[in-house]
Amino acid sequence: MFCLLLIGGCLLTWLEPKLTVSEIEKRELTPFPTFSFEKLLEGNYTDSLDLYYADHFANREQWVDFTASVKGSFGFRQNDLMVYQSENPELASIDSLVAADSLMNIKIDSARRNRKIEKDPTGQPPQMKNSILIYNGMAFQLFGRYNEAENNFATTINAYKQKLGDSVRVFACVVPSPIDFYLPEEYKSKSNHEKPSIDFIYSKLSNDILAIDAYGMLELSVNDFNYFKTDHHWTARGAHQAYRAFCRKAGITAVELTSFQRYVKKPFLGSLYYATLDTRLKSSGDSLEYFIPPVKVQAWRFPERNLKKIIPTEVVSRRLGQAGTYLTFIGGDYPLTHIITENKNDRRILLIKDSYGNAFAPFLTLHYEEIFIVDYRSFDSNLISFIMQHNIQDLLFLHNVSIANSKYTASRESYLTRIGDLKPELKLDTTQVVR
Repeated sequence: MFCLLLIGGCLLTWLEPKLTVSEIEKRELTPFPTFSFEKLLEGNYTDSLDLYYADHFANREQWVDFTASVKGSFGFRQNDLMVYQSENPELASIDSLVAADSLMNIKIDSARRNRKIEKDPTGQPPQMKNSILIYNGMAFQLFGRYNEAENNFATTINAYKQKLGDSVRVFACVVPSPIDFYLPEEYKSKSNHEKPSIDFIYSKLSNDILAIDAYGMLELSVNDFNYFKTDHHWTARGAHQAYRAFCRKAGITAVELTSFQRYVKKPFLGSLYYATLDTRLKSSGDSLEYFIPPVKVQAWRFPERNLKKIIPTEVVSRRLGQAGTYLTFIGGDYPLTHIITENKNDRRILLIKDSYGNAFAPFLTLHYEEIFIVDYRSFDSNLISFIMQHNIQDLLFLHNVSIANSKYTASRESYLTRIGDLKPELKLDTTQVVR
C-alpha cells in the first residue's frame, strides 16, 4: 500500500496539468529547470528540481488552501500584528519588515479594538480578525497616524528636490485606503481618518514639489470600483483616478478607460481574505479588472539588487490576469522595472513606489518614452545618480498613506540618496515586443 501511494502520487503529479500561477499564494510557480551538465555537477539542477516538485505536486492548490484554513483556525498571529505572504517571494522579508514597522508604530489599544460594533447592512455583525475590520462584505486595514514618520517622509521628498534642482520635476502622491470612503463614521473610532495625514504631509512639502490630489479624485468617484473588497490594494480603476489627478499636475491630457482593452476575472480573492479566511469575504463577489494600454511597449524587470539579471516582462499581463492575481500589474515588486514605449517624445519618468504603484504604472506608458519603476525596499543604487545618468525629467513618489506613516519608508528612501554610486548598465533586449 505504501509503494502504491508513492507511485500513485508520482503519476498524478506528472500527469496533472501544470499551473503557471498559484491563485492562492498570488505568485508565479517555479518552471521546469533547463538541464546542463554544469548545473548538474554544481548541484543546482537537482535543487531546481526540488523547487519545481514543491510547486507542482498533485492537488497542490487544495492542500495549500487546507493548510491556510488550519492556520486561520488556530489564529495565525504574531504580537497581534497581521502576518501575510509577500506577493514577490524575493521580497518577503522586506515586506514583513515594512508591515511590522508600520503597524507597530500605530498600535491600536485593545480597548478600542474590542469595542462592540453595530450590525452592517448585510445583517451580520462586523468583526475584527487579525487587526482587520470586516464590514459589509469588505475588509479594512486599520490606520493610525505617526506624526514623526509623516514629517520625515515630507522632509525626504524635499531633500530629493533640493539635490536634483530645477532639471527634474518632483511629484508626490499619497494614496488613501478605502477607510475614509466606505467605512461609516461610527466605526472609524477603531482607526484614524486618513485625509488629515495626507494634508499634513503635503503641507510640509516645499512649494516647488507638485502634490497630487488622488484623494479628491477618489472621493468624487466613490461609487466606482476603486478598491478591492478582499485585498489591501486599490483596483485599476482606483489607480486610474490617481493617474487623472497626476495628469492635471503634470500638464498632460489623461486618456479615459474607454480607450483601453478591458478584461475581468471572477472570482478574485486577495490578501485580506487569506489573512482572515472570512466566509463573507469569500462570497463578496470581488473581481480583478484590468486594462491593456493602447500603446506598444517593451518591458524588462531586474529581479536582483545588483541589477545584473534582466528578464522580459509585461506591463499588464493577460495571462496573470486570467489567473486572478495582482501580479497582473508589472509582474509584481522588483528592484527595477524598465519600460520603453513607442512614444518618441524624449520624456522619461521614474516612479518610486510600494505595491500600490503597480496598478498605476501602466498608465504612464501613454505619455512617456521611457518609464523606470523603482521599489524602494529592494533598489540598492544611488537614486540621484541614477536619475541624472538616465536623463530623467520627472520623479514621482507614490505611496499608500500607511506606508508614508512608516519610519522605514523615509529612512530607506533617504538612504538611496547616500548609497555608493553603482552606475548600473541596462543591457536591454529590444527584440521582444510585449503588450
